[in-house]
Amino acid sequence: MIVQRCVIHIGNGKLVTASTTLNINDLEAMLPKPRFCRSHRSFIVNLDKVKRINGKDFEMKDGDIAYITQRDRRRIMSLYDEWLFDSIQGDNI
Repeated sequence: MIVQRCVIHIGNGKLVTASTTLNINDLEAMLPKPRFCRSHRSFIVNLDKVKRINGKDFEMKDGDIAYITQRDRRRIMSLYDEWLFDSIQGDNI
């Protein structure tokens, strides 16, 4: 059994789980898409909390940075654009 450290940001605080047997793939599978996006091997991003994209990473509303893997940058940025467009449309319905 592999024990991993997982930091989950919630609102203005952080919930730190010091020991879990879940890997990031398991955690990703539990979260609703498209709201949550795997942007890097070590990051799953809640797109509701993104302030902006700085080309190579997400700047979060709380000031934290979530990296975007170079290999999937175009796909991830496209997913974010689609999510942003859909969320704007949802506000106008």
